[in-house]
Amino acid sequence: MHVDHILIADGHPQEWVEDYDNVDHLVLRKSSADYGDTPRSLGFLLAIRRDYDIIQFLDADNVLFSNHFEAVLNGFAATGAELLIARRHMLRPDGSIINWTSEEDENLQHVDTSCYVFSRNAFPVGLKWSYIPRELGCVDDRVFFASVKCSNLKISALPIKTVGYTCMWPGVYRAIGEDPPPGHREIMDRYADAKTWWNTLDENRRQLIQRNLGATINIV
Repeated sequence: MHVDHILIADGHPQEWVEDYDNVDHLVLRKSSADYGDTPRSLGFLLAIRRDYDIIQFLDADNVLFSNHFEAVLNGFAATGAELLIARRHMLRPDGSIINWTSEEDENLQHVDTSCYVFSRNAFPVGLKWSYIPRELGCVDDRVFFASVKCSNLKISALPIKTVGYTCMWPGVYRAIGEDPPPGHREIMDRYADAKTWWNTLDENRRQLIQRNLGATINIV
């Protein structure tokens, strides 16, 4: 299996990636500052134009374990899925696995950005990421998940965890009795701002956004 990488430098290019033959390196002169939504959308569009069979998002704070693509190919073959959902381990900044599991993740009530694997039939729903408003960037994965659930695609989830997510949310560390790492991030104030923006938005604008996304948006 041949794998290529499309790396989008969101205002902060690292020239060393140019040394790899299987890498397309697209550099944005200024950072989009929208939780990765712009570079993610551009990378997905470029991947479609490259005529790949499978596309996967991969944020900079995520890693794929060595058994990931074997599990993905087996998952597509065994289930006939059009969109595959990988599962994730939470990681400390040093790469060690945190012994904590999100109930939302386990019950497929939430899917992290880097856990989506799209076959060709699912490419159209992947493009909907570009319709997520900047003001909803902090809940972009939840907004996108609403689009996925309304897509009528055949979706299957892998039974094992093959993605690693570098966790900087203090609540996870407190839940296991550890101090949050330096640089940890709080998100609840941003959630509140997103909810306020959405609930006070002009109704016509709100309906247009939901029509473009193909889903009803609820910010809770």
